This record gives sequence, C-alpha cells and structure tokens, in this order.
Amino acid sequence: MQVRRSSGPDYAGNFGYNFGTTEALVLEAVAPKERHPEMPEIEMSWEKPDLSQVVNGRYDLLGKWPAERPAEYQKAWQGDGIMTMGKRDCLHVIAGDKTPLPVSLFVSSNEMTVETMDILPGDPESHPGDEALFVTQGRLNIYLPDSDDWYELNRMDCLYLPEGTLHQYENGTDNPAEFFFAVAPKYR
Repeated sequence: MQVRRSSGPDYAGNFGYNFGTTEALVLEAVAPKERHPEMPEIEMSWEKPDLSQVVNGRYDLLGKWPAERPAEYQKAWQGDGIMTMGKRDCLHVIAGDKTPLPVSLFVSSNEMTVETMDILPGDPESHPGDEALFVTQGRLNIYLPDSDDWYELNRMDCLYLPEGTLHQYENGTDNPAEFFFAVAPKYR
C-alpha cells in the first residue's frame, strides 16, 4: 500500500493505493472540531483542506533510509508527521471488573480515544462521548441492556453508539473477534 499525502497550511490529509492483490484495510479516526449546533457548516468551510497539492512519497529520504528512520519517527511522535502504529505501540490496559479484557489504545487524548481489542464477553459500559466501532475480524454482538436490543456485526460492519449508551460486547463463537473503535470527545 502506498500512502499519498496532501498538505495545506494547517492540514495534512492522505489517501492510498493498494498495488497488491490482497485486500488492504485502512482505518482512520478523526475527531472533528466542535462547532455550535446552530452554526452552519459553511461557516467552517474555510478550515477544510486544499487538496490541490499531492505528494507521492518522501523522495527527500532517498539515499538516507533507514538511517533517518529514528529522526522521522521522533518528529512524527512530536506531532509533526504521519506514522504507522501497530499493537506493539499501543498503551495496553485492562477494562472491566467482572470480566477483565485487554484493551490496546492507539490514541488517548482529551478529544478522542481510539483503540482495538480482541473480544470475549465483557462488562456493560458507557462513555461520555459518541462511539463508532468497526469489526475487523470475526463476529461481534453488541447488547444494549437498557433497551434489551442486540446487534450482530460481522467483518467490515460498523455501528454508531450515541454518548451514554450502555453497551456490552459479546463473542459467542469459537473464533476470535477483533474490532477498532473511536470515542469522541471523551472516553471516560
């Protein structure tokens, strides 16, 4: 997969090409800037990116790679670039009291939390922010105790949960289930 980057004064966007024959799954989580509900979207349009400039890679690093890799990662970690993260780079915590589950957090800030987990049944939880989740592997069931509703999600399915929705993740199969989710603006 090749990622192309487009830049503006205060924005860096990206899109990619898959040159292989195997499906590539790319997930991006973005917490939008808050605006008053009565403010028209057009009033914020000047802040949207100008996609007129496209850069086809980091040609400035030719002849310097991988020697420059540590410096480039350091700049990215300090917020001046795009970086690749795997589960090894995550903050790992245990969630749940009755049925503890390992959770891998890619991002945890005041604006957004992005994480992934391999799931078995867990405790019901809710968040003070909206949650969007996307199943990357297996089958995931979501139980909403307050309404007694169940949702079954398979690979490539997603679900939106408004803030404060009490929910519980379930995996009733013999196969692993994995999902990626983002909560904005607050996780806890």
